Amino acid sequence: MTFGAFRADVGLLEQWKISGVPRVVGVSGAVKVHAFDEHLIDGLFVATQHSEEEDVMGDYGESGRFESSLPGTFPVDGDDDDRRAIDGDLKGLLEILAEQGVGVEYKFLLFLIVYRLHLYKTLCKLVKMEESDPVPETILEEAEEATRQLLPAKSREHYEKVFSEFNDWKEERGVMTINEEVLLSYFLNLKKRYAISSMWSKYSMLKAAIKVYKTIDIGKYSKLMAYLKNQSRGYRPKKAEVLERTHVEEFLTRACDKEYLMIKVALIMGVSGACRCCELTNLKISDVEDRGAYLIVSIPDTKTGVSRKFTILEEGFSINTVEKCRKYMSLRPKKLSIERFFLRYAKQKCTSQPVGINTLSKVPSIVASFLNLVNAEAYTGHCMRRTSTTLLANGGANLTTIKRHGGWRSSAIAETYIEDSVSNKLDISRKIQGYPGTSRSLLETSIVPKTTIRSGTDNNYKLLINGNEVKYDKTKNEMSINVNVNVNINNK
Repeated sequence: MTFGAFRADVGLLEQWKISGVPRVVGVSGAVKVHAFDEHLIDGLFVATQHSEEEDVMGDYGESGRFESSLPGTFPVDGDDDDRRAIDGDLKGLLEILAEQGVGVEYKFLLFLIVYRLHLYKTLCKLVKMEESDPVPETILEEAEEATRQLLPAKSREHYEKVFSEFNDWKEERGVMTINEEVLLSYFLNLKKRYAISSMWSKYSMLKAAIKVYKTIDIGKYSKLMAYLKNQSRGYRPKKAEVLERTHVEEFLTRACDKEYLMIKVALIMGVSGACRCCELTNLKISDVEDRGAYLIVSIPDTKTGVSRKFTILEEGFSINTVEKCRKYMSLRPKKLSIERFFLRYAKQKCTSQPVGINTLSKVPSIVASFLNLVNAEAYTGHCMRRTSTTLLANGGANLTTIKRHGGWRSSAIAETYIEDSVSNKLDISRKIQGYPGTSRSLLETSIVPKTTIRSGTDNNYKLLINGNEVKYDKTKNEMSINVNVNVNINNK
């Protein structure tokens, strides 16, 4: 039977030539000691008195303490009483072993055994003290709940599911620890079933869960990170399609309010505020403030925990978007207890039934179908958020403005919109080629070359039109010209 186990420097034991002991075996760099028999342990714990006679193995000095004749020393912590107790236990053990014919060359090893046994007895006392004053069950439950709240509240179940799947995999493989090699093997197996985008998602959730529950930061595992990055090479994630400004304006102008009023308002809100579908779903009537010429919309509860506000102007998207929103709000039933902003719209009035997230996520595809756009199903609920940010980037907004508008803490996502922005690409091309004007003029205007108009029968004056801009609005079928006019009159 095993009565104690301790860790020691195996190299040091080899230096002392301690070998050939059948009851001492190496286990994972540790030395594990097995008991000789039952009465040996009993004799060890009852031997507490020093014998006045010299030890049969003759190694007690003037201090009365055990002194090893082998090279080296072993530190003994504690007060004098502890040391005397260790010496007494050792003396009793040596006497018993001497009777059984055990040689002196094992004295130091036995000293280690006794020392560890005293530590074990001290530990038992501490355990008994803890058991006598246990932590209340309610405290343990509250501590566990506080630990769970370290994970994102809205997606906590997803994090715990990923962590549970990892633990199940470890159990199947007989793995008890968590290290870089284990995680490399785990993600190698995930690669057989998931795309790299899903693997990155699982890595992110697993990283947070392991840090919370096991206090291990797998973000420091450089090999694991390098493996995931290597698997990402050449991968292009699927993104929601983006509506162009002309698409938004055409739908708001052509679609009739009788059937599409709620869709119009959802599109205006989603594109104006870069809203997620869940944010539109949870939007309350009290979150919309009418300031006359504009509306202020508050998004207090977002995915990232960063509250946002945005405005809706009267002249937005070639129609009076404020009036369109007011019209929809005026159709709400009177004395309605439901706070949700979006209510089901039918027969030119709103009902008391709130609009769900699935209906709101279909708004872009409904718009795309109305406009007969190709692959209308690709215009998912995230399309409104991407459309808003893309239009902002095309307008020349900088990185800080885009991050603030979308409520992003990281610059990585916002940078992708600037990178894909047509306006940004035109600015780069203009700077390389030395093309005059701005990207906005290239997108919305036509540059007419310098023109000289001669008029009059005697050519007594001439009109110079320099670098004029001609803007054409397709929806209104209107043309505007911005010109610099120089008139030179020659008097004969």
